[in-house]
Amino acid sequence: MAIITESKQANFTPAVQKVAPDEGISASSPLDLVSSGRIVIPANEHHAHARPVGIGQKLKTQVNVNLCTSADYPKIEPELEKLRRSSDQ
Repeated sequence: MAIITESKQANFTPAVQKVAPDEGISASSPLDLVSSGRIVIPANEHHAHARPVGIGQKLKTQVNVNLCTSADYPKIEPELEKLRRSSDQ
């Protein structure tokens, strides 16, 4: 089940439980922030090695931007434009 769905049902998922101490906030804060849509915790249950991180209001990470270039798409300027737009929000 999705973290937001679990949060709206007041269920503390392992991802939600991990974010609170990492952020230095109370255990209930991530639950409230996720359920209200003010933060996200990208976490895939099939990626056991991944560390859940909260992104959004009242957290260390406010913005998450994925930049990507490759041999097939070597242009950096459009990727940097993504970064500029995200930081203007």
